[in-house]
Amino acid sequence: MYTSWSLIKSGYGKSLNKAFGSAIGAFFVVLLLFFTSILPFLLSLTGNFYGWLGYVMIVFSRMLSAIKTQGRIVDSFLHPISAALLIYLIIYSFKVRSSITWKGRTV
Repeated sequence: MYTSWSLIKSGYGKSLNKAFGSAIGAFFVVLLLFFTSILPFLLSLTGNFYGWLGYVMIVFSRMLSAIKTQGRIVDSFLHPISAALLIYLIIYSFKVRSSITWKGRTV
C-alpha cells in the first residue's frame, strides 16, 4: 500500500483527523494509546514490575495476533514504537488538516 514514510505520512495525515469523530475523540485515543502501549514499556525500563508485566502482556497479545494472521512475530516487540508513530500521525493530521491535498484538491 505505502512504500515510504512520506507516503504514509501524507496518506494517514489526510484522514486521521476525521477517524475518531472529533478532536476530543482523538485526544482520548491518544491517551489510550499512551497508557496502554507506551507507558508500560517506559515503566518496564525503570524496573517497575507492573510496567514490565504490562509490556509482556502487550507483546504476548501481539504475538498471538501475528501467529493467527501469519505476521512477523518479531514486530510484536516494537509495539510501543508503532503506538508512538500512530500518536504522531494523529497529531500531525490535526496540525495540517486544512493544508493537505490529495489528488490535486484540499482535503
